[in-house]
Amino acid sequence: MKWISTILVFFLLMTNQLAYSQNSVIDSLKRELVRSRGKDRFNILFDLFRKNLETNYDSALYYSTLAVSQARQNGDSLSIVKAHNANGWVRMRLGISLCIPDFEYALEIAKRNNYKEQVKFLLNNLAISHNDFANYDKALDYHFQSLQFRQEEGNPLDISIAMNNIGLVYSNLQDYENALSYFIQCKDLKEQNGIDHDLDRAYINIALAYFNLGNYDEALNNVSKVLSICESACKDEVLVEAHYALAKISMKKKAINKAREELNTTIQIARRIGSRMYESQALHLRAVLQLEENDPSEALEFLNKSQAV
Repeated sequence: MKWISTILVFFLLMTNQLAYSQNSVIDSLKRELVRSRGKDRFNILFDLFRKNLETNYDSALYYSTLAVSQARQNGDSLSIVKAHNANGWVRMRLGISLCIPDFEYALEIAKRNNYKEQVKFLLNNLAISHNDFANYDKALDYHFQSLQFRQEEGNPLDISIAMNNIGLVYSNLQDYENALSYFIQCKDLKEQNGIDHDLDRAYINIALAYFNLGNYDEALNNVSKVLSICESACKDEVLVEAHYALAKISMKKKAINKAREELNTTIQIARRIGSRMYESQALHLRAVLQLEENDPSEALEFLNKSQAV
């Protein structure tokens, strides 16, 4: 057992070291920020936004908001576009509808100045945000604009992203056959071109499409591939999606203990990254789980927690 203790101590030391390293970078950027001005200040604020986006959405929003103000002071149109896109992105992840005006404002400037790369990102982000807030017609419109734009450029990664996002809209329209078709096209395009970016999410989305079509075995098979990919490296943003999907599948397969375990993991990760959406949804499913186990008082407690998030 001594070797297990040694490995555990080593793991804890490495985890602490990584956290210290991340905090050290952020602290260093904060010190630079105090004495910076103009474009240098914007660049540091944008770096702080990106660093905090990996760990805490609220902090990321704080720095993206400051970046918007600094970009306007500088009068740099490209910086204004990037800052509003950043602000919109983190608001979107936090479930705040003000992300849409951020993206629309940035898109107008990007089109006027022919910032093609930014137009591509913003069409995608507007489509995603309209999808998140149930404006599905607008979401599909922006997504197909984005897909056409990316197909003209011929970049398989960018095309796969647009296909994936079209699948998400069809999922919300409960057209799961079309959703599955686009998700599989997305996954195949990634694998045919050796693209690892968001391959894990492609499998999550395929799993959820099968789940909604009632094919729980295929759903489990695909989400298991995600966790296999994540053995090497996955961000918490991916893990929270995978564990939540696995919880839903486990509930359908009547694997109650597994479902409870996966929901608890989802809640833990969601709180760590500040994802109120996944925390609330997982708490709600915990309430459903307790009702199925004839424990209404515990169910009510989880329901109240989900509504308070």
